[in-house]
Amino acid sequence: MLERVWEVWGVWEGWEVWEVWGVWEGWGVWEVWGVWGVWEVWGVWEVWEEIRKYSNERWYIYKLQERPNS
Repeated sequence: MLERVWEVWGVWEGWEVWEVWGVWEGWGVWEVWGVWGVWEVWGVWEVWEEIRKYSNERWYIYKLQERPNS
């Protein structure tokens, strides 16, 4: 079983759309869009949210783990 962990960043600008970037296995960039904190990507992911504040913006750091396919 291989466990992959991403760290991606999203910015909430008052809309339902997040822009998130992640790096998979150190190559390529994924663009993931989510609505109201619900994410759908190519596969099933679990998302944990950590809130940090930088200047006047709120940044959200997500850790996404890949679940084994059933």
